[in-house]
Amino acid sequence: MAGFKDFVDGVPLFASELDGYLMRQTAMRFSTTTALINALPVGIRETGMLAWADSTGIQYMFDGTNWIPWFSPEKTFSPIFTAGGSNITVGNSIVNSWWRYSGGFVAWNFRFVIGSTANLGVGSYALSMPISARTEHDHHYIGQMTYWDTSASTTYHRACATVGTTTSFAMVDSNGTLMGAAAPVAWANNDQFGMSIRYLPSTGVYL
Repeated sequence: MAGFKDFVDGVPLFASELDGYLMRQTAMRFSTTTALINALPVGIRETGMLAWADSTGIQYMFDGTNWIPWFSPEKTFSPIFTAGGSNITVGNSIVNSWWRYSGGFVAWNFRFVIGSTANLGVGSYALSMPISARTEHDHHYIGQMTYWDTSASTTYHRACATVGTTTSFAMVDSNGTLMGAAAPVAWANNDQFGMSIRYLPSTGVYL
């Protein structure tokens, strides 16, 4: 049942109205996504309906076909961080990484302050994503990165882009050069970089 009804005293509240205007337009809570799906089968669910699942910590919206992850509180995430395909050594570096669903998008922020015991390897950098992106995002701009060179007091900017994959991304300049252990400069202790990305998740995460 769509729309809005302003109830007044003395007018009966029918079961269909209680279901349509109240129950089905309220964000319901379930222990698991399975319980959510079982309680809201075809014929009960309506476009725009919202439901929360404790097991995933996500609020879902029904778009008429799928339950789409719509919103979540901040979640921590430890990305796979590679240089030339090999994992880097974080050591005593400071890493801040958090993401959430926001309006159906994945929004992720990442900060890395290089420590004295870090080994950032050789070659171009890549980071895994909290949730895989939609297939058409395999060559796609998804955000921006800022790198601070402490010794030179210089800031560099790069675009974050998927480069032929939907599960990780690289940082690239306008000339197509990927950020890496020696680009834009050789890394040093206390240098830092951070990024903010936003993209549509894979349809595989829909319920």
